[in-house]
Amino acid sequence: MSHLEARGLSVTVAATRVCEDLNVTIKPGEVWSVLGRNGVGKTTLLHTLAGLAPCASGSVAIDDVDISRLSGRARAQQIGILFQHSDDLSSLTGHDLLVNARHPWIGRWQGVERKDEQIIERVARDHAIAHLIDQQFGVLSGGERRRIELAALAVQDTRVVLLDEPVNHLDLHFQIQLLTDLLRQWRTQKKVVVMVMHDLNLATRFSDHLLCLLGDGESLSGPTEVVANEENFSRLIGHPIRQHVADGRALFVPV
Repeated sequence: MSHLEARGLSVTVAATRVCEDLNVTIKPGEVWSVLGRNGVGKTTLLHTLAGLAPCASGSVAIDDVDISRLSGRARAQQIGILFQHSDDLSSLTGHDLLVNARHPWIGRWQGVERKDEQIIERVARDHAIAHLIDQQFGVLSGGERRRIELAALAVQDTRVVLLDEPVNHLDLHFQIQLLTDLLRQWRTQKKVVVMVMHDLNLATRFSDHLLCLLGDGESLSGPTEVVANEENFSRLIGHPIRQHVADGRALFVPV
């Protein structure tokens, strides 16, 4: 079991200050959502947590080991990331993507072994994508691609999972089903999960903690039940937000 920690983390992109002196510890089995307006730097922060973008100061550590000290292979064994937009993968099949996700665990002179194929087969079955994986990525719908990309994270099997808008392109049914099933599994496996989210209600429904990027380097973080309120969300969005209760669940809507 691993924990992910930002220590005095300051991140900038172009002229935008994403966060200043951010200190958070994400424990095994916790799910955090990063919230903020467009352009505030949510994706940049996620890439920094993955070791793919530099920080201005401070550090990111897994189990007290600075991720900048890890090799690319070691980092890929520890941290999996779902990007908001994929590279051009149209010529690959879904199976190719799942095989690629196993590469951090395959030796340099070693090919894909039966155990790797068994993992791929199990994940494809569990994620209900077995009928998709032999098709070329380019002919699939956006939602079908997203489901394969999420399955690839399960195949990679890292201790830290970073997701940039994981329900992009998914129908509402799949948004709820996938978040419910995946997050239940990852919590049980004691993984660290950080999601960049746009939907306040999905974030509050599925996250234990929220990290709100307020702009100009300012941030607010804490347990969902503490952070999720009209005042904080109105400030976060820059528009009045009101809380309503339906079926015992708090919902946040713009005025």
